[in-house]
Amino acid sequence: MPSYANLFVAENLYAALEQTPTHWLFSWGRNEHGAYKIEAEERITAQAIEGLPNVEVVIHEEGHVFAVEDIKDMLRRVSISQ
Repeated sequence: MPSYANLFVAENLYAALEQTPTHWLFSWGRNEHGAYKIEAEERITAQAIEGLPNVEVVIHEEGHVFAVEDIKDMLRRVSISQ
């Protein structure tokens, strides 16, 4: 992905997500390790992208897993035509 390093700047990440029609699900688990655990506990990225209508953030109690129920919930809410 060209210029992906720009996405590490909160404003750039917000703008990039805001401009896409894609619906995004970000999830972090409190039982993760390293940077993922910090994301779950401190919500750094979650706060940076808060308020975007096409973004959902889930913080769960698990570790490094797919949040299957959260994924299903999001898919139920997102219309295919969007």
